[in-house]
Amino acid sequence: VSYKPENSLVKSNLVYSITTDNNNNIWMGSSDGLSKYDGRNWKVYTRNNSVLRSNVITSLKKDKLNRIWVGTSEGIYLIENDIMSDASFNLQNQSVVDIAESSSGTIWAALNGGITRLNGNSWQLFDIANSGLKDNYPLCIEIDFMDRIWVGSRYSGISILDNNNWDYISTYSMNIAGLESGINSICFAEDGTVWAGTIATTADVGKI
Repeated sequence: VSYKPENSLVKSNLVYSITTDNNNNIWMGSSDGLSKYDGRNWKVYTRNNSVLRSNVITSLKKDKLNRIWVGTSEGIYLIENDIMSDASFNLQNQSVVDIAESSSGTIWAALNGGITRLNGNSWQLFDIANSGLKDNYPLCIEIDFMDRIWVGSRYSGISILDNNNWDYISTYSMNIAGLESGINSICFAEDGTVWAGTIATTADVGKI
């Protein structure tokens, strides 16, 4: 089955993120709004009917409390019991790239300008000036089984935050011919293997 604007309430053919919640609802973030589908009924969130400041939905994350975090080109939002609230706080117009959650429930986000951690009603920003990040253009953020924060960047490989200690892995140190310098996706297998997708600085091409 193909869901698209012509036959559903998926708002655009450009779908940037998709996730499911504990009630088997499917959430789809597109270039023109957020769609929720329960198998029968659709619900749509846009600037016209919600607190969204942008219809460009860049990332989605279901947390341990079955809430949906929504990253957009202008801030981050939270949906709980189908009610959306603006959780941008001091990141009002920031473009969010990716969202992750630690084992303790702490929410992290990658954005244009660095990475950030939610502390109460404020986001703490980490960038090249105050952290071990090598550039301010992360493309993904993931948290492993040991609660280490892995950040893939457009230009500078992987930065890793372990408690208060930073480590760094460049793609050049991976000893694989033809790898690009950027990292746009990271995931962890249960056997401890780390998978990473590489990306060129000027084009969306690369190797795994």
